Amino acid sequence: MPVQLIFNCIRNSDDKLLQLYLYLKISSSGKLREKELDYEEIKNVMNIKSLKTIKTYLGELKRKDWIGYNKKSDNYFIRSFDKVNELENVPSRIAAVFSIKYFSN
Repeated sequence: MPVQLIFNCIRNSDDKLLQLYLYLKISSSGKLREKELDYEEIKNVMNIKSLKTIKTYLGELKRKDWIGYNKKSDNYFIRSFDKVNELENVPSRIAAVFSIKYFSN
């Protein structure tokens, strides 16, 4: 996980977006069908009460191009860390190990 990306997200109050991106990244091969998204699990893992909030975060991730979505195939495409770093103008490639257990609030 790129360290500078984490700092930027915290500084910009995008920590929940980062959390959802990481959840999608580690729970898929990089390609995920819409119907395969387990919204209840996401709500529990991220401590979110509303499905609408998750959909808002997904929309923001698509807007930032951290994930792509193909309406025809109904697939989400989770961008690589390198691509997200490029999109966010993060020059550093210093990384830290990340685990799902870090999701607990």
